Amino acid sequence: MMTTKELIDNIVTWIKNYASHAGMKSLVVGISGGIDSSVVSTLCCKTGLPTYAVSLPLQNTEKHSELSQIHGRFLQAFFSNVTHLTLPLNTPYAGFKAEFLSLLPNHSITEHALANLKSRLRMCALYSIAQSKKGLVVGTGNKIEDFGVGFYTKYGDGGVDISPIADLYKSDVYRIAQELELDLDIQEAEPSDGLWEDSRTDQNQLGYDYSTLEKVMKWHERGEYPPEELKDAYNKYCYYNQSNKHKMIDIPVYKVPTEYKILHEAHSSCGTEDCCKECSDSTRNKSVYITEDDGDIGC
Repeated sequence: MMTTKELIDNIVTWIKNYASHAGMKSLVVGISGGIDSSVVSTLCCKTGLPTYAVSLPLQNTEKHSELSQIHGRFLQAFFSNVTHLTLPLNTPYAGFKAEFLSLLPNHSITEHALANLKSRLRMCALYSIAQSKKGLVVGTGNKIEDFGVGFYTKYGDGGVDISPIADLYKSDVYRIAQELELDLDIQEAEPSDGLWEDSRTDQNQLGYDYSTLEKVMKWHERGEYPPEELKDAYNKYCYYNQSNKHKMIDIPVYKVPTEYKILHEAHSSCGTEDCCKECSDSTRNKSVYITEDDGDIGC
C-alpha cells in the first residue's frame, strides 16, 4: 500500500516530469486560501521548478483573502523557488462588467453568468503569467468537483494545463494537507468557490458537504444504490453529474461522413488535378480529401 507521503512524492514527480516533457520551465497556480489550492501550490513548490503562486482577490470574503495571504507567506518561508503575487481584480472586473452590459442593453445577463466571469478573469490572469514565464497553469480541482458534480467554471478554474489532484477524493486532499502541515485555519475552513460577495459555501450551493458527496460518488462508481439515509444525497449527486456531464467529457467534434469525402489525385498545392498541367510528376499524385463544394481551388 502507498502511504500519503509516498503519494505526495509520486504527484510531485508526475508534475515535474510532465513539465519537462512539455518543455515548460515554470508552474503557475492560483491560491484562494482553500485547501485544494493550498495543497496543489505546495506540491508545485516541492518540484523545485520556479512556481508562481497567485492570489487573485475579487470580491472575496475577507476571511478567504486573509487565508490566501497566509498561505502565500507560508510558501515563501519554506521554498526558495516560489514567487507569491497578489493581483487584485476588482477594478478590471468592474470595468469589463460595465462595458459588457452596456453592449447588451436589451439582453439580461444572469447573476450566475457574472459570477462565473470572475473565475474566467482569474484564468486569463494566470495564463498571461504562464505564457510570459513559459509555464503551465496547474489546476486545483479534486475528483468530486471535476468528475463528480462538475462544480467548477468551464474555461474558468476548469481552464488549466494539468490537474494533479483531479483523481483524488476530498478526503485524500485533507490527508495530504495534514502531511504537508498546512495552516490549520486553511484545513478547517469551509470550502467555497470564492465567486460570491456573501459568505455562501460549497455546501450552501450543492446541498451537501463533500464527505457526503464522496460517499454517494463511490456508490455511484460501483453502480450500486446507497442505503436509505443517503438516498436524497445520491439523487442530488446524480442530478449534478448528469447536468454537468458536458464539463467532464472531451469537446465533441463533428466527424465528416466518409461518403461526403471524395478522394482525388490532386496537385499538392492547389488541390485539383486539372490545373498546372506543366507541373512535374514528382509534385503530382498526392492524395488529398476535398469536398464537392470546394470546386476548383486554383494555384
